[in-house]
Amino acid sequence: MRDWVYHFRDVSYSPISPWKFARLAFASPAYSWGDLLRLVFGMRFSFSNLWQEAFYRTDLFKQTPRLDVPVYFFLGRHDLTVTASAALAERYFDSLDAPKGKHLIWFENSGHWPQLEEPKRFQDEIIRVANQTSEHQ
Repeated sequence: MRDWVYHFRDVSYSPISPWKFARLAFASPAYSWGDLLRLVFGMRFSFSNLWQEAFYRTDLFKQTPRLDVPVYFFLGRHDLTVTASAALAERYFDSLDAPKGKHLIWFENSGHWPQLEEPKRFQDEIIRVANQTSEHQ
């Protein structure tokens, strides 16, 4: 699936290479080489053990039609990696019963990585949501 996504991806959305992740991680004093190694092993474990469950056996429409907490969706408009399409995520959002509130935040110039493709806007939205959430507690 990943190969097809890369093949058909809009060229205006840059791929995020493992090297870019590493550069970002090591720009922060919070990460070490051991963390990078654990990340690689964790990703391999997740893909080999969770992929089938997460993508082929999970139906959120049936399994999670309601959430009793505030819900925020941060979606890259051009994400084809996880959501199969942004429209599918939006359809689930529309069907979700979330009595404490639900919010859909679109990142129009992003694919799967809005935190890397639109970092300033992503940061602003996270801060806005955190402030909004703390005001309601």
